[in-house]
Amino acid sequence: MQTPFRLDNASLSSAEVSAILVRAATERRVCVNKGSARVVLPDFGTILVGKVPADISGFLYDSTDCLISVPETWGIGHIMVRLGVYPSLTQASKNGRGGPLPMGFSQLVFPLNRVKGVLTCYRGLRDWSRADD
Repeated sequence: MQTPFRLDNASLSSAEVSAILVRAATERRVCVNKGSARVVLPDFGTILVGKVPADISGFLYDSTDCLISVPETWGIGHIMVRLGVYPSLTQASKNGRGGPLPMGFSQLVFPLNRVKGVLTCYRGLRDWSRADD
């Protein structure tokens, strides 16, 4: 199993993080529906929000994916600021990127270092032991 790098790691600068994602995007592509057309964009990687059980994590990504872990309290704005897309949470909110990450899968399409790409996010249930309730 691949070990994700933590996006809240203070030892990595925003420039280093964005360089990692852009480098990963040169190897992988993803199709995105844009209206009635399908667009092929670079795949920046997969973000796992909170704790994801090991038994389902194999379905979420493969060995070539750039895997990123973020705390459960982070929203879209926190991710955008950490990647260097916006300078602050206020600017991210003003540009429509300030909300929480929805449960399940979502895809964020944004430019990073002048490369427009897709970042896939997965936010699971908060309490996995009660998932069947």
